[in-house]
Amino acid sequence: MIGDVVYSLLNVSAVTDLVAQLNYGISAQEDLFPRVIITESGTPENFKDGYSIINHDVEINIYASKGKDGNAGFLEASNIADAIETILHRYKGTVNGKDIRQTLFSNQEILFDNTSQCARVIMEYSIRQSKVAASGFVVTESGQFLITEASVSITQE
Repeated sequence: MIGDVVYSLLNVSAVTDLVAQLNYGISAQEDLFPRVIITESGTPENFKDGYSIINHDVEINIYASKGKDGNAGFLEASNIADAIETILHRYKGTVNGKDIRQTLFSNQEILFDNTSQCARVIMEYSIRQSKVAASGFVVTESGQFLITEASVSITQE
């Protein structure tokens, strides 16, 4: 799963100074606004001997209270969305030991959420993760390691 990576990237003052809650998975039952909730799903690219790439779909929901900015919370939610996009825009790198090859912003929806009575921004990202370790191993679906490079040699003494 990749939600811990997104949470780690967003758990910085550029975002946390703007929100009361930053959650991965589910939100606390408290009415703390503004808040950000990160959810995800992932699909491995299957090959004959397992997989080395996982494509993750990440949804980031931003909720902002209507009483904060006089604009039903939309300005506040938009500012938070801008801060998140600045951090995640085409991000590549290693976070929490996971190799992120590509982060693409795929969709954004702005709406008024009738359930919470708040402005809501839904941001969708596609994140491509490599399961190939630096040493040239691939983790298969069954958890086995396969050598992926032909440069392995065995010497006998």
